[in-house]
Amino acid sequence: MKKISSLAMGSSMMILSMLPAASAFAQTAPTVTLTEVGHNTVAAQVSVGSPVVFTASSTVSNAEYQFWVESPNGTWTSTGAYSSNNSYTLTPSQSGDYLVTAYALSSSQLATGDYAAATNIGTDGNQQVDGVFVNSSVTLSTPSASVVAGHAFTVSATATNIYDAQYQFWYKNPSGTWKQSGNYSSSNSFTFTPSQSGTYTFIAYAKSPLAINDPEGALYSNVASGTVLPVVHIGLTDSASSLTNNGKSTDTFTAAVTDANGNPMSGVAVTFTSSASGVVSFASGTATTATTNASGIATATGTAGITVGTALVTAEADMQTSHAVTVTTVQGAATGISGVTVSPSIATVTASQSGSTAYNDTVTIGTAGTAETISAEIVDAQGNPVPNQMVVLQGNHVDQNASVSPFRQNSVQVPGSTTFTPFSASEFGQATTTASGMVSFTVENSANTTYNTMTATSSNTILFASGTSSYSLPFNTYTVDAVPASATASVKEGSALPSSVTSNAIGAAYIGWWPSQSPQMALAIEPQGTSLPATFQSQDSSTTVTVGTSGTFSVAPYFSDYASNQPNPDTTNGNQPVQFETGAFGFLEPGQSITYNLSTNGNGAIQSIFGVPLSGSGYGWSYDKATGLWYEATSGSPGTNYESANVTVTISIQEVSGFPAYTVSVTTPNATTPLPLTGGDLVLGATSSVPNPSMSSPLTPSLTFTTNDGVPQTNTVDVSATFDNLWEGAAGSASLVSGTQAINSASASVTYTAAHTPTTATFSPSYIQDATSINNQPFTDTITVDGVNGNPVPNAQVALDGAISGNTFSGYYKNSSNNNALWVTKVDGNGLAAGSMSDAFPLVQPNSGLLSNSDYVTPNAVPGLYSFNHSTLDVYTNSQGQINVTLQGGGAGFVANSTGSNAEYNSQPVTNNQYWLGVWNPANQTFLGKMNIGTGTPVTAPIPISTKYSTVKESATKIFAGGNFTVSGTVFQAGTGGSTPVSGATVNVSVDGVTGSTTTNSAGFYSVTVTPTAAATNAPVMVTANGTTISNSSDILTVNSDVSSAPTVTGSATATGFNLTWNSVSNAASYNVYKQNITTGTKPVLVENTTKTATSITGLTPGDTYEFFVTGVDQYGNAGPQSSPATNSDSHDVPSKGTYFEYGLLVKSVAGDSTAFSAATSSRPGTAYVYVTYDNNAHVPVTGDFTVTDTTTGTSLTVSAAAISTSKTGEVKLTLSIPAGDTSVGASDAFSVTGKTGTATNYYGQPAAGFTMGGTGL
Repeated sequence: MKKISSLAMGSSMMILSMLPAASAFAQTAPTVTLTEVGHNTVAAQVSVGSPVVFTASSTVSNAEYQFWVESPNGTWTSTGAYSSNNSYTLTPSQSGDYLVTAYALSSSQLATGDYAAATNIGTDGNQQVDGVFVNSSVTLSTPSASVVAGHAFTVSATATNIYDAQYQFWYKNPSGTWKQSGNYSSSNSFTFTPSQSGTYTFIAYAKSPLAINDPEGALYSNVASGTVLPVVHIGLTDSASSLTNNGKSTDTFTAAVTDANGNPMSGVAVTFTSSASGVVSFASGTATTATTNASGIATATGTAGITVGTALVTAEADMQTSHAVTVTTVQGAATGISGVTVSPSIATVTASQSGSTAYNDTVTIGTAGTAETISAEIVDAQGNPVPNQMVVLQGNHVDQNASVSPFRQNSVQVPGSTTFTPFSASEFGQATTTASGMVSFTVENSANTTYNTMTATSSNTILFASGTSSYSLPFNTYTVDAVPASATASVKEGSALPSSVTSNAIGAAYIGWWPSQSPQMALAIEPQGTSLPATFQSQDSSTTVTVGTSGTFSVAPYFSDYASNQPNPDTTNGNQPVQFETGAFGFLEPGQSITYNLSTNGNGAIQSIFGVPLSGSGYGWSYDKATGLWYEATSGSPGTNYESANVTVTISIQEVSGFPAYTVSVTTPNATTPLPLTGGDLVLGATSSVPNPSMSSPLTPSLTFTTNDGVPQTNTVDVSATFDNLWEGAAGSASLVSGTQAINSASASVTYTAAHTPTTATFSPSYIQDATSINNQPFTDTITVDGVNGNPVPNAQVALDGAISGNTFSGYYKNSSNNNALWVTKVDGNGLAAGSMSDAFPLVQPNSGLLSNSDYVTPNAVPGLYSFNHSTLDVYTNSQGQINVTLQGGGAGFVANSTGSNAEYNSQPVTNNQYWLGVWNPANQTFLGKMNIGTGTPVTAPIPISTKYSTVKESATKIFAGGNFTVSGTVFQAGTGGSTPVSGATVNVSVDGVTGSTTTNSAGFYSVTVTPTAAATNAPVMVTANGTTISNSSDILTVNSDVSSAPTVTGSATATGFNLTWNSVSNAASYNVYKQNITTGTKPVLVENTTKTATSITGLTPGDTYEFFVTGVDQYGNAGPQSSPATNSDSHDVPSKGTYFEYGLLVKSVAGDSTAFSAATSSRPGTAYVYVTYDNNAHVPVTGDFTVTDTTTGTSLTVSAAAISTSKTGEVKLTLSIPAGDTSVGASDAFSVTGKTGTATNYYGQPAAGFTMGGTGL
């Protein structure tokens, strides 16, 4: 077919350019099909007078047709009026090209003259136009002479009998790829520059301007060819033919490119390729590309690999390849080692003692028992790395002391193994260098675990010092030997080297072994008056002394080699005091320090360091937080107490004016700037205000501190320390190691046994403003009893009463009906009792005789808590020196004997008089303190409410939302047996989140009405009177929705889902619509809330089954009863299963029709049929949505048609086309059918679910 952009036709025709877009036609407009009998796939070529028949068809109902023809001169003419004749015969009368199109109108449109509805658009959205070439031709010519690659190549074409010819050229290059000249144009020639040599094939097309761009619209020429000559020559040379396989050596390759005349060619891409990248490679890998310069020269640099062998290097340009250049790599001789490292290491040192085999060499200090890795680069005489070189590592034994267990041994780890094999005269480690010439071995000296337990000759030891002690550390010499390539096959690791192998010693590494068990650190602590020990023992780490409430202690660090703190086998180095190091001139080296952390565990505080108080109030040091500075306090400016339970002290050696000096700094939690206590010059002997912090000299950094508790109890003071010591070599040598040595924590258990006498009592809170506020209301006060040092006194006996001096007291008591006193009802939460009845203690004057009345019955004594003693209540402080006392005014229970037998009475409410709670020391009748009660405005005491006799009555147990609910009853006073109603009591009612309140009348009656709106089942009804709950768990209320009936729901299907309708129900302000997917088993979900009685459900999944129901919702948002699932109201193909609705269709089965199977032959396609059965009647199948595969052969079968089967209603019949020549597809083959979503629809237009299903027998 041909597409024309627009045609200007007669008045009966519409302007084609005004037709709607093709996409719109594809969906809604009728279409036209135009065929050219006998010429429907290629352009028709005929002679003048030869007839060509055109046939039109259309989807227009009762179509009428009109044909139009474009003559060779470009003029369009109609062939006649519209008629039902759908055929037109063109008999060309002259040479040239003709175009034919057909328009269609329905007979009704033609009757009304609606020519604007005429269409010539096909199903593809394009105008349907066919053409005929009459005596037309296209001739193509190419140059007669050959062209050299890189030069212009021109072809031309001539069209005969084609109106206003437009040309397009195609050519196929020597690689077999077709390329296009571009869009059709009026130019009849095409020029391009070939980049390849070889034969090129050409063809040209010509057409009129309005003809379409395909074989039906254009006429093609003869096929012509042309030859492009290649670049004549490419030569290749290199700068070296032999390289060392060190990964560094290079070779330069030069290619010379000339044309057919021997002239240099510039700008030509040349590709250099190596046949073995392990021998020689380029920066980009096996190949690289360079461009020739003005002299026709291109160069590339190759780098030797690590493989010994031969590579062939070639150069290629324009499919021409040079001769190959041979490059050979040879193994470089290993002559030395470089960059030797040992890891992990403690330090490195240069061996300087004469006689040592490592004299003037670097020895790395490692840790015995720890694997050390020796790494080195193997190099040749020029310092280049030597890859693939076999080397062996041989080590010497330095320890023959087999008497010390475990046996000292040096060993090597075999590659790939986790075990170590001891070295001997015939054993060694073996490895091959990497691409970068690196090799590594792992070695270990497994038994040098402690100081001086390893023996070695002087030639295998090196001097190493730590602290004030020097050690001759053993070291191993590890010799690295290179093995000739010719001998590598005879070398076996772990066996003696064969005598025929001459190894080449190329270097050595040295490792000294530091003991794996370094000296442990420990602290010794002693009280004042006891010297610190000369050597440390385990019992020195703690001490227990009796020092009263404070004590002074000294602590110092020690070396301790063993966890048991027992002496070492070599006693010269174990258990000695840790000391600061001295330098070359005997001076202490700056940079050393020890930090002590002191903690009293919260009991007491650290008072002083080296005798210097940390309390300004004690005329020691005070901290100014505003400036962050310390200052020394005086009697006139005492300052603040900065004693602390946690103190950090650092003793360090620092350089002052070029000389070493020791300093002591102190830090506490509340004073973060360190307090510098000293700064004395140790060299010049300058004095300071603090004694020298040592046992005998500045070398040992011991500490003296004083701690104070003030409480007679056992208290532990913990001390820990961190020591930063410089480890250095022999006198005058540089430092080897600077590190931190961990010191074990030590603690002192100090027992304080000084007697404590209570001197003061403090109260929290300190007073009660209004005494009447505790009538019938328990009130608890915390009393703290302190000693002379202001510390709490635990387990102390004190007395409680209501007096503050010998004659001043509060409250009185005469009998059960004549009293005005505050009462103690509990001590530390324990209620007072007399026998089995509750009791209370009145606060009155001690020894007044007021409590000697026979009516008062004293409470039972509780050992260690309280007892009655001479009209006072004796109580005991707890472990924190505190007592918790509960007080109460009127309503406190006490036991009286006024009727001859004990009975429990309630005291009378107190007035706002002045009362006191006094605390005494009964041992010496010393007054300790008081709490004032009753210094403000009187308040009315609350009346106790009876929970037993007060009543709660409900107006209903069930109501509808928004209905009134009334709670009423009577409130009675507690202790009156329900005989005394309480007037003016505040009654609060709460139910289902709604509250109401009122006050009782003179008869104690109340009534509260509330209106709950939220639906609830058995909601608690809470009623309180003056804060006392008088309701119980049986007081409940159920609130129901105002909607009491369920709607009836029906549903009907639509193309996009379902329409639901339901009847309105009483009191429903809106409706909740729910959807449940039965297929997936999900819970019902709310689709919408609506005030209408109908809705549409969309967004469903094809093939899934759903259930719908509706509930009415009242004005408060409460949902009523749920409807039954919706029923289907449609009489057509009902998409439901019982009460469920299925959206769309589901495939039930697929089946072939082997009886109708027609196999393909070599010249004819075959046909097969497959039937797809859905679970309901299918409609409108879509051919393009089905795919069928013969799963037996893997052949994809084309679905040429999909239609509703005539043999079974609703079943889809698929017509399958088997390609001609594919004889493998048989009638019994298995097959698989895949359908997209929407392959078909049900009656309502709902889509079928996508599927893949298999069957057998085509």
